[in-house]
Amino acid sequence: MPLLVNSTQGHIMARNVERANTEVARTVGFLTKSRIGADDGIWFPRCSLIHTFGMRTRVDVIFIDDGSRVLRVIEAAAPWRIYSGGTRAAHAIELAPGSVARGKLHLGDVLTLDDANVARS
Repeated sequence: MPLLVNSTQGHIMARNVERANTEVARTVGFLTKSRIGADDGIWFPRCSLIHTFGMRTRVDVIFIDDGSRVLRVIEAAAPWRIYSGGTRAAHAIELAPGSVARGKLHLGDVLTLDDANVARS
């Protein structure tokens, strides 16, 4: 699986990031998990709003624009809520709680999914 890299800061945010490209993947997400691994994540393409209904754990949520720039960050988003990235949000990313702090993420940073780095990590 590809790495999620904070290209601006030069930090790996997560090493096992799934692309939620199917309706099933988009619907299920982390719903079946009671714990999310520190290196796990899900990238939701073309998504500006997420919900955490039915989730059993908190997640860090990042909304990015079409240029992959960070627009909004929600650390330790609570279950049973709806979160919006706003009108400019193009994609949403869910990560394990604490990932945002570990990745030294700031608004405006650029995030990339990097398949090439998998072999180098």
